[in-house]
Amino acid sequence: MKTVYVQHLLKVLLEEYEDIDYMLEALAAEKPNRRDSQKIRHLLSQLSQENDKLLSRF
Repeated sequence: MKTVYVQHLLKVLLEEYEDIDYMLEALAAEKPNRRDSQKIRHLLSQLSQENDKLLSRF
């Protein structure tokens, strides 16, 4: 049961990543201010670190 649940969560996460990618493309077209860009980069960096942790566990 746990394996199926983890697979489901990963599928949901992938769908969210697609939404994030789309929104980042739309935001890039709007040219966000420097402070907002730095915040987004920081959050993406945190996301990358969490992804690396997950990959190292399996």
